[in-house]
Amino acid sequence: MNRKLSFITACTCLGRTFSLEAVNSTRGLEECGFIFILRPALFELYPHQEERQKALARYTEHSNIHPFMMPLFTGMLLSLEQRIANGLMSDQHLHAFKNTTATTFSALGDSLFSGTLMTFWALLTAILLLAGHTNVALLETLLAFILLQLFRIMSFFFGLKQGLLTLHWIKKLKPINWAYTLKFLNALLLACFLWQMAPRHTTPFPWDEYALSIAALVAAAWSMGRVRLPRIILLTGVLVIILLFERHGLGM
Repeated sequence: MNRKLSFITACTCLGRTFSLEAVNSTRGLEECGFIFILRPALFELYPHQEERQKALARYTEHSNIHPFMMPLFTGMLLSLEQRIANGLMSDQHLHAFKNTTATTFSALGDSLFSGTLMTFWALLTAILLLAGHTNVALLETLLAFILLQLFRIMSFFFGLKQGLLTLHWIKKLKPINWAYTLKFLNALLLACFLWQMAPRHTTPFPWDEYALSIAALVAAAWSMGRVRLPRIILLTGVLVIILLFERHGLGM
């Protein structure tokens, strides 16, 4: 057998990754989205109805992954499905790979995209808007959107071509370390944001309070990035300080 996906079918699956979270269920979460995305490819790789039903059944279970990582994951799945369709791989290996890798990609997407890059974009945009650079903020947002779509497209075809070797490249690049580094940059952006929000017309300028706030932000970023201090402990500490200021008038 020599079953191979056509370019048009691959592009169709890529386009469908944008609708991953259009339908969620309480039992399978993104199960419906997975089947919708992979359906064109599975129908092409498995022309016989019995094989096709078996292939579709592999995705009728709990599935959850970050939407920005879905194109890469889809490309890898399609690469493995081609191997299964040609008798080069057992579907049992795909089941183990799918469950493990989906969880890993979900955590990676949450840390790198939701917890770091989107925060970086939000802070940078807010700083530009407060500085009055509306056009620059619009261009920066447009550039971020274009780069995101390029990442989705390129990662899809990379996963489709490399298959399981994609995991080797991800391990080599260590993207999770990028997230820790960028979080320090986000702390600096937050300091710039607070500088712009500070009451500059107050006389004298509250340098001591501003310096204390910056030091607290740097310490929080360091403790989360290096010591792995849980966020709940930091939030609890902030709430305690706020309550003390309100109760004893320490902020007067």
